[in-house]
Amino acid sequence: MLVAGCVGTMSYPGIEPLSFRASGMNPDGAVVVDSLTPTFRWKQPVDDLMSQMDLAVWFVGPDGIPGELYYSKEGFFGDSHTMTQPLAPGVEYFWSLKKSDSTVWATAGYVGVSPIGAAWKKGLTFKIKAPLK
Repeated sequence: MLVAGCVGTMSYPGIEPLSFRASGMNPDGAVVVDSLTPTFRWKQPVDDLMSQMDLAVWFVGPDGIPGELYYSKEGFFGDSHTMTQPLAPGVEYFWSLKKSDSTVWATAGYVGVSPIGAAWKKGLTFKIKAPLK
């Protein structure tokens, strides 16, 4: 549970998103992307720069976790990808990426501090919201 008024820091073990990052003030909040076909950018460890990558975008499920797969791109190289299938305006999604030879999707960790204590979260997926047009 996050406490209102928390200020925290996000950490990214492995692959770190450079675009559409949640803030420490609202780690569960959706970040509004800049277009209906956004370009995702990330930083990966030096040892993984020549690794093939997979990217996926899921609808937000009724329980607030990733639900049905909406979009995926597999087996590409590089540190960015522009979606070729547009997002639905105003809809929230989760996105993540992984090395093609891995089963572990990139997530974030969060440590928040409030006047009454601390809050920890691990395994936060990256949440986005499509613009209205």
